[in-house]
Amino acid sequence: MHAVIDASMLVEIIVADDDRPGRWVRDILEGDDLYWVDGLTMLEAASALRRMVLRDQFDADRAGRGLRWLGSVVVKHQPLGQQEITRVWEMRDTVTPYDAAYLALTERVQADTGGRAALLTADQKLARSPAVRCPVQLYTSRS
Repeated sequence: MHAVIDASMLVEIIVADDDRPGRWVRDILEGDDLYWVDGLTMLEAASALRRMVLRDQFDADRAGRGLRWLGSVVVKHQPLGQQEITRVWEMRDTVTPYDAAYLALTERVQADTGGRAALLTADQKLARSPAVRCPVQLYTSRS
């Protein structure tokens, strides 16, 4: 399977219990062709972790280690082309441009792979959006 991973999913992976990350983490990282939006995914993940650290909801050192680890994950960084930007704009009434970027990339990867792609997210609102035209797998630390 080809998987586009959004920032909410990456944050879920980082904040998972270090000693027992859970099967859901292993399932995501083993055997998939992984994609994320070039220039957006890492920045969004860093922003979410920063917010958690500032609110004393997560340890700054663990957040830093998690972000360094993300840099080592083998992924295909995918820029958005004009087709994806056009699709992002079409979704403006139902999702943020950031979330729309993940959906548009997943749609492209799905088309390029004969329908064998899904968006992996921990964002329930995104997963249930009427803008979704691609498979979405919703994960949380409780999955």
